[in-house]
Amino acid sequence: MTPRASRTVVCIGLLVLAGAAIGCAHGSAPAPVGPGRTLATAAAHIGSVAYEDDFLEGRLVLQALPLTAAERVPLRAKLLHYLLDPVLALKADDVRRETRDLQSDDLYDTIFESFRDALGLFDPAEIAGTPAHLTAEETRLLRPAAELVLNLFSPRGGDQQVTLALAVLATLHAPDGRARVCLPAPHPAVRLLFAAGWHHQDSDLFMASDPGLLDPRRAVPNPGGA
Repeated sequence: MTPRASRTVVCIGLLVLAGAAIGCAHGSAPAPVGPGRTLATAAAHIGSVAYEDDFLEGRLVLQALPLTAAERVPLRAKLLHYLLDPVLALKADDVRRETRDLQSDDLYDTIFESFRDALGLFDPAEIAGTPAHLTAEETRLLRPAAELVLNLFSPRGGDQQVTLALAVLATLHAPDGRARVCLPAPHPAVRLLFAAGWHHQDSDLFMASDPGLLDPRRAVPNPGGA
């Protein structure tokens, strides 16, 4: 073999080896990270939610996560605790007394806004059906919050707040499989409860010396409340 031919063989061999090395390097490169994986990583890195900025960031990530993402439940739990832990530390009588003393409804508004924002963390598809498919922790937070809203706003005739609280209680599964709510027949929440599968058990006749004492379309008698 002539020197020129030998150099040619060597060059061809180097090109083959270089091609194989390039092929191996290309084959070992990691697959590009998709947006779903990026969101899941972001959700996993959110720690305790202690401030409003933490909550807003966590809620944005939760809203962007697919409904099937396993990271939704633990992230939502952190957001629910941020919203509802301060609410559940309150007693209805204390709220009423503070509202009277300060002559301000700010505390009432804060309680309802926290409750409403907590419900906004669920996609309708996640709570479809009766009872809703919630974790035990979510139920432990939502049920007493709904009961507090019902207790506070029923005597005030807060039909929007009461209807929302009743809808939540109708969706949740009661601890013993049963729950009881007393409503005037004309109240707008009655149809919602019947549509959710609730049943009528018994009736009472309301009598008052003043026909305008109670608006049956707004007020909710709550024997267990104030």
